[in-house]
Amino acid sequence: MPTYLDIAAVRIQRYLARTPTLRGRRAASAALVEMRSVAADALVDSASARRNEEAGEIDGVISLTVDPPGKVDEVASVVLRALRSRLPGAEFHAISGTGEDYVTAYAREMRPGIVAGRGRADLPTAAEFPLAAPCRVCGVDPAVDSVDLGDDGVREVCADCAERHTRQALAESRTAERRLARRLNLDAAPRGFEDLAAMGARQTRIAVIHADGNRVGRFFLDLAALPADRLPERQTVVRRLSEATFDALAAATMAIRDAGARTLPVIPHVLGGDDVLASVPADRAWRFVRVLLREFGERMNRLVKSLGLAGEITAPTMTAAVLFARHDESFATIVASAEDALTRGKRAGAGRAAWVCFHDLTTEGRRDEGRVVSLAALQTGQTHLDALARAPRSLRENLAAALADGGAGAARAHSHRLGVTASLPFLPPAPPDPAPDGEPPADAEPTGPDDRRVDLDTALRIARWWR
Repeated sequence: MPTYLDIAAVRIQRYLARTPTLRGRRAASAALVEMRSVAADALVDSASARRNEEAGEIDGVISLTVDPPGKVDEVASVVLRALRSRLPGAEFHAISGTGEDYVTAYAREMRPGIVAGRGRADLPTAAEFPLAAPCRVCGVDPAVDSVDLGDDGVREVCADCAERHTRQALAESRTAERRLARRLNLDAAPRGFEDLAAMGARQTRIAVIHADGNRVGRFFLDLAALPADRLPERQTVVRRLSEATFDALAAATMAIRDAGARTLPVIPHVLGGDDVLASVPADRAWRFVRVLLREFGERMNRLVKSLGLAGEITAPTMTAAVLFARHDESFATIVASAEDALTRGKRAGAGRAAWVCFHDLTTEGRRDEGRVVSLAALQTGQTHLDALARAPRSLRENLAAALADGGAGAARAHSHRLGVTASLPFLPPAPPDPAPDGEPPADAEPTGPDDRRVDLDTALRIARWWR
């Protein structure tokens, strides 16, 4: 049986965010794509390793087959040394496994090893001179070189920033951003977040979406449990999952593109397997995330059906975090908040259903945990959300104040007083008449997230950026 070796950059989102400039993040995205070429060059004289064709293209991951198995450590060392030179500030993890195919090896040995903390970690070199001048771009590591940053002049930079800014264009054509532009026959995305925000109605706001598949590991484990003769297409599953993610991203991008517009309205930072990190104009985020999650789910259902396993194996879904922010907000802050929000979204959906956790840094502050809503509730409530979003902003603000001060009853009374019905679908049923003892019954507001409806507080927050 073949032995597989995966070498992956870990905590990718935080690695991208260590530089404050979009130019630097694009260069890091290009470097993650280039990892496969770096590995190929490092192993050009090796007869022990070759590319794993079953894995498909995943940003930040090198997947190899190794023969004989005893060469795994040697191959990993060669590749990690080459990667450390190209991405000095990144963290890497190597894990291997043996199985009839990649899905089986990953599900039974590699993923359990990752969860258990096994494998080989490769961390950036610690600074030997703590009193050295810090990098003038990221401020994370000591400056070791000088780089001309164009309009920003010559800066003293660390090894990682030097690599980002001197070799930026090397793999740029293969980044998710460029692949998406070619796929849709569109021009490249705006050069900066300020220009991206200007594509929306509120021209200073962006939204960053971090989406990740649900129960993908369980899906692979279920497939691995089937006899090989029952599922001869198993070797294609990982690649087809990656393709489903890219197809869903393309569909979501087209859904938010203005008719006739030639510029890509999204900046994809990471596209790997079932993982997406992308930025869009704030008022296009809800349409983007709805289409992304829906299309991924539909494509995975079609994949399961094509394998003849409908009703036998549950297809993965996708959960997303949506962070609304000013275009000049710290990207590191946004990414950290998105990671927390994604965890809350997955918890709300029990790791199975498609949910969204969203947080508006522009109005709710950094300490607010955001709100969760299911994709099903967004889809069934779309017409009502359209109506609420069309209501005057002042009305929505007054409704929010009434809800905060007096609960659902006060919000309902305020709506009736103004003759506005847009809020009523998001309120619980009106309470019955007062009991004989004169005590009014409390509003029956649900106490937790509901996958079938959107409560008024959540709806008002959604309506702020709904389009």
